[in-house]
Amino acid sequence: MAKPATFDGYTDQYTRDCERVLVTLLRGLGPWKESVYLVGGLTPRYLVKARPPSVPAHAGTMDVDIVIDLQILADTESVAPARGQRRDRTAPRTNWIERGRLLMRIL
Repeated sequence: MAKPATFDGYTDQYTRDCERVLVTLLRGLGPWKESVYLVGGLTPRYLVKARPPSVPAHAGTMDVDIVIDLQILADTESVAPARGQRRDRTAPRTNWIERGRLLMRIL
């Protein structure tokens, strides 16, 4: 799915779907959710308290971008095999497409 070139290319539904993905992801991470940081297009919704019409509307997003603190995860044995596979390039990248609109990519 190509990134929209203009504000009009984003829809509220895409952004709501991305928020649902974020909540599902955080619930699934359990105690590790403290090691996840939101970056990218969904971030302004949580950084800026003011809402339209006080401020211009945010365009929205079509993906969820997160950063994971790997130092916290490094202490768990379950991460080691995945780390080794990615270094060797033996494991393919993982992608999910939900309802033909949302793409989750684990690099």
